[in-house]
Amino acid sequence: MGYKNSSQIFAQFIQHVALPELKGYLNIYVDDLLITGTKDSITQITKDVITHFGQYSIRFYDTKMQYKQTEIEHLR
Repeated sequence: MGYKNSSQIFAQFIQHVALPELKGYLNIYVDDLLITGTKDSITQITKDVITHFGQYSIRFYDTKMQYKQTEIEHLR
């Protein structure tokens, strides 16, 4: 059993702990993170995001991640 508004709590927490230099590359949608960047920079930005949030015990699972997508589809 969890909080009814856990997605909002998660989003607020992510916004709170995100580094200012990552905010231009990090978009939060409900309980998902969208990391954006150029073809040359996306790998390093993704590593930086994972490393930074790891300091707050936030884990990322390969089975839930989609890498280097040129298009995405999301709900509005």
